[in-house]
Amino acid sequence: MRIQFGIADVIFNPLASVGNPAGNPTPIKLATLQDLQVEFSATIKDLRGQAQFPDDTAISDKKITWKSGTGRFDIDAFNNVFFGESIATGGLKINSSEAHSVPAVTPFTVTVTSSATFDRDLGVFYTATGQRLTKVASAPTVGQYSVSAGVYTFAAADANAAVLTTYTSTVTTGRLLTVNNHVQGYGPAFELFASEPYQQLTANIPNYMHLYACKASKLGQPLKRADYLISDLEGEAYANAAGQVIDFYED
Repeated sequence: MRIQFGIADVIFNPLASVGNPAGNPTPIKLATLQDLQVEFSATIKDLRGQAQFPDDTAISDKKITWKSGTGRFDIDAFNNVFFGESIATGGLKINSSEAHSVPAVTPFTVTVTSSATFDRDLGVFYTATGQRLTKVASAPTVGQYSVSAGVYTFAAADANAAVLTTYTSTVTTGRLLTVNNHVQGYGPAFELFASEPYQQLTANIPNYMHLYACKASKLGQPLKRADYLISDLEGEAYANAAGQVIDFYED
């Protein structure tokens, strides 16, 4: 019988032979861990007759659900636990509100900074008023623009106007997780370890829970105006091929 306080480690270990593991399945320890909730529930069936209380009760279905939060944006954790894809090198850079001034003379064009790797346009605003310009195929009039390969063309009436351009450009650095549309049933499986080292009786041997087989049912990305991103992961545990569900270890 032990007192527990705080939380130490939550580790997801992919099951390579079950489900659809990510490319290069790798054990994941959540960083800046916020919490772990493991809940056990059971359905109780009543045998009732004419009396107010049941003659007997029986437990039918049991269920284990878990939920955890991490203060790190970790695409490896998301992939190994939820998506089961491969991660590539490179991706897109979002160039947000890049400042430019429309030239005073024809052809009234602005070439964005990353024009050599330009990918797609994401809009233009006037700096002074915040008004959105309308995108057209060609021959823009006042309040309009057209774009091709990172070159933005404006109307003569917009000469000297300060504008903010937003667009994407390709990069060869970083890592990209692309999620594909798979058939139902697709997804990785993993075991979950949760250590609880508070007041351990033997040094360096923490108490722990071990869920033998899990699948994730939810991944949350709740961005907030004035707070940190806490990524929520939650799912269920079930029996492995040997019928094992969970271990509780107390030192």
